[in-house]
Amino acid sequence: MWDKNEYNFGVVQKGNEYFASFNYLGAGKIEKVETSCQCSVASHTDKTITVKYKAPAFPEHLPAMGITETVDVKTVKVSTKQGQHTLTIKAILQK
Repeated sequence: MWDKNEYNFGVVQKGNEYFASFNYLGAGKIEKVETSCQCSVASHTDKTITVKYKAPAFPEHLPAMGITETVDVKTVKVSTKQGQHTLTIKAILQK
């Protein structure tokens, strides 16, 4: 029903904005869109969702555990007449 269910921005830089688009290929139109956090905002037309993602800072507690890279995963919940759909955006945060 979608041209893709997931979008990966790859390595991102803190504070920069990134954009992803998802095209709905199903019957009907997109009725409602919600993102899982405040770092991403979604807008839509009848058939396209555009997500703006602002890259957060690398989590402060991870370097103490020896972690220098992590994947930030956010979801976009979409309502259509055919039901609920969950799309995913991912970004790699590095110390």
